[in-house]
Amino acid sequence: MEDRFMYNDEEGIWLGRLKSKRRKKRLQKLDRDRQLRRMDAELRKLYEQETELGYIELDKPIPWGWRRSYVLREDVARSNDAAFYQKILDRINSTELCRRKDFMQRCSKTKKLKPIMQHTLWLSQEQFTKLGFTDKERMLFEYKWVRYPNGYKYRVYVYLNEWQFEFKVHKHFITHKKVHNNILQQRISELEKVVQRYDIRCKLMSIYGHSRMSEHNYKYEVMEKDLDRSLKDYLLNRHSEMS
Repeated sequence: MEDRFMYNDEEGIWLGRLKSKRRKKRLQKLDRDRQLRRMDAELRKLYEQETELGYIELDKPIPWGWRRSYVLREDVARSNDAAFYQKILDRINSTELCRRKDFMQRCSKTKKLKPIMQHTLWLSQEQFTKLGFTDKERMLFEYKWVRYPNGYKYRVYVYLNEWQFEFKVHKHFITHKKVHNNILQQRISELEKVVQRYDIRCKLMSIYGHSRMSEHNYKYEVMEKDLDRSLKDYLLNRHSEMS
């Protein structure tokens, strides 16, 4: 159905165009999509602002669990190339936290204890370039396909001589507290109730042109360094109640 125009007989002029039912429906859909994109963009900015609030140091550290990371093996540390390998380790070292000192966790399916797997960092092409490895250091990496725990396969740089490192376990302490902004948190909660709905996420993916299988939560991407934020808040609140 084509759009129609109103004509004023008294003045003899065209007043405007009357929108057809199809056009009205299309404009409503476009307006709804714009609103969703604005809300999603606002939520992303609020996540960044929340991350930029930073931390404040605690007067008394709170002990929690154990921290495991890599160090050079004793024979490698005594070799002439110790500084060379330590420089590589500083850039690919990884850390795991666990309540148990033996780093065992209970499987959700079998309910049996199983060891927590850990490896040196797998680097993407962009990360590998930013770290600025020399030609000699690049020879110790292999660019290959690996499967992540989520089931997807990615092509990453993997360090070949991981046997040169060994685990070292330390007692873990919480030394800082996340700064909170109640007004910011309230607005984030209001937007999350809309944007984080499953149907809305699928709608946004279709708007942005992403495949549904490639969806990722932007909140965890922005707060990659704050993955244990909720745990810290819980322990701090419990500590304040006990004191």
